[in-house]
Amino acid sequence: MAQLSDAPAEVIDNILSFIPRADLPSLCLANKSLHQTAQLFLYSTINIEWSDNPNVPRLQNPPIISLLRTLLQRPELFTYINEVHLSGSRMYDNPERPSLDTTGLSPNLDLFINAIYKTQVSYTNLWIDRLKAGGMDAFAGLLITGVSKIRCFHIDHNYINGDDILGKVLLSKVFGQLPAFERLKEVWYTKRMDHNIPQTNEIFLYAASLFYLPTVTDIYVSMSNPDIFAWPREQPNLDHLTDLSIDWLIEEHLISILSITPNLKSLDYTWMYHQSPNEELEYPMLDFDYLVDVLSFVKDTLEKFMFSMEIGDEERDGSTIEMEFMGSMRGLVDFDKLKYLSIPLVCLAGFAAEPIPLEQSIPANLEVVHLRQKSLATSEDSYKTSLRYCVDEGFAD
Repeated sequence: MAQLSDAPAEVIDNILSFIPRADLPSLCLANKSLHQTAQLFLYSTINIEWSDNPNVPRLQNPPIISLLRTLLQRPELFTYINEVHLSGSRMYDNPERPSLDTTGLSPNLDLFINAIYKTQVSYTNLWIDRLKAGGMDAFAGLLITGVSKIRCFHIDHNYINGDDILGKVLLSKVFGQLPAFERLKEVWYTKRMDHNIPQTNEIFLYAASLFYLPTVTDIYVSMSNPDIFAWPREQPNLDHLTDLSIDWLIEEHLISILSITPNLKSLDYTWMYHQSPNEELEYPMLDFDYLVDVLSFVKDTLEKFMFSMEIGDEERDGSTIEMEFMGSMRGLVDFDKLKYLSIPLVCLAGFAAEPIPLEQSIPANLEVVHLRQKSLATSEDSYKTSLRYCVDEGFAD
């Protein structure tokens, strides 16, 4: 009788793809002939979900220490990793993230410390101190140091806390002090705004560094606003970038990115205003005409555009903010390549007593249009009548 291990590799891969990830370690131990192939599947995607939710203890101390111990003892396993997801989005505002339980670290402490020393970066002592203190940024940074072959990298809110070790490691990977990401295609660096601890939102340097990754085609990023937008090194070459999702960044700074993305096909932009300590730069006014001017830098290539607004802090403390809005996005009618559009309806209808008919604002080649009635956090109700008129009358023909 033929053995499964004698089947063609593509058949084995197809079968293993249906096996739950939780069962792969058992398969590695139980079947010597399938051990190597099962390992490839087991380590292909690393997902470390971390949370401070007391109702889910396993997420308070995810198994990153035991994972790193295995990877450092068998460094060839790093080459199996195709994706890394550092996920978790709901930690409360705090200048310090909670520490991990390092009980299991002591027997192998030298293994971890030696791995840090081998990097020869300038912040090794700080890194080791953070490691001994149970800082997740230190362990996550050590994981990222060893991966060079990944295609997808996802860093979520709980792992982003201002100037930390993980951010420093990311800079070192991008700018050559550590082994580079050789074939990274998709990168996520997304953060929920910390309202009580504004310094943890200062992530511009780390977010901007992602645009220097030469193989990346898709970037999803939260980007804080510096007083003056300046690239950390010489202006990056963004010919390779085709898909961008970005929030926090104001329109004026968005120009610095869109003006050098000659092949951008998809843009998802979330315009945000919250009461900010940087009031001279971020102010409660949005000019839709100006926003279309900003978008004109990608007019000849943009096929998909999604736009949303986040205004006020109602979910956090019930407060609202008085906003001023001007113009409309009817200039999008000249974006001939645009095939998919998802925006608040009011952006096209405008704010006049008589809303602008939609046929005057819809690009000719549009295939999918998603016009959302829910749009403004502080002024929605006052526009419902005009929005309804725009829907009923604008498509009457």
